[in-house]
Amino acid sequence: METSYTLKRTPKIQRSINETLEKKTVNRVTRIKSLKKITLLGDSHIRGLAAELSNPMGREYSITSTLMPGAGLQSITKLAKSEIATFTRSDTVIVCGGSNDACKNESQTGPTCLNNFSNSRTNTNIMIISIPQRHDLSSESCVNQEILAFNRKLHKFMKNKELVKVVDCNIPREGYTRHGQHHSYKGKAMLALQIMQELTKQTKDSTINSNPIPMTWTKSFLDPTPKGDSTGPTKRYLKKGRSYQQSPFPVSVYWTI
Repeated sequence: METSYTLKRTPKIQRSINETLEKKTVNRVTRIKSLKKITLLGDSHIRGLAAELSNPMGREYSITSTLMPGAGLQSITKLAKSEIATFTRSDTVIVCGGSNDACKNESQTGPTCLNNFSNSRTNTNIMIISIPQRHDLSSESCVNQEILAFNRKLHKFMKNKELVKVVDCNIPREGYTRHGQHHSYKGKAMLALQIMQELTKQTKDSTINSNPIPMTWTKSFLDPTPKGDSTGPTKRYLKKGRSYQQSPFPVSVYWTI
């Protein structure tokens, strides 16, 4: 004969269960909030880049992307302002665009949009990918010349901005598809490697404290100088037949008696 027992939930047991569930929820939310965010925004050139970055970057990064094929930089930067409103200095937004602006002979409009965007966003890191050359056209074509002019102006506008980094998209011809306009899988892997290198360098630079804390000079109990003041003109002090010269630098002198 089998006997079944039913555990009755007393208020004490229920309270213990609720506290356990709350702790698990808080730990999960804390882990999600601690992730470094990376958002890719751009035209068709960023298709597949998020997948190339996800595995190598590891679990400490949360990577998302928004693809806007055929969009100009004005539309991309407008979307970016709302996407990164809650970003911090540990997060990064990657902007890739301008190809459609260069095709319309608007090489001045694109850098101006990016300049205004970077000036209005000082709460996070910004990475801008330059426009890749088009191999389906001659290097002397007006479109490629506009691309070169765009990239030159982009570097000029961003060179003195601390939180902005321009990544040159120097992918060789074998990194493009057969028609020569977009990157192949190999080219996307090359571009993802460039981005990862810059993100790694950015993380190392952020760990260096640019404002060191000055330490005050403490007088040692064996310091024979008056009041421990080692600044001022050089003086000579005598102690039990031994002489030494006070240094203009903050040093303590020790001797045995």
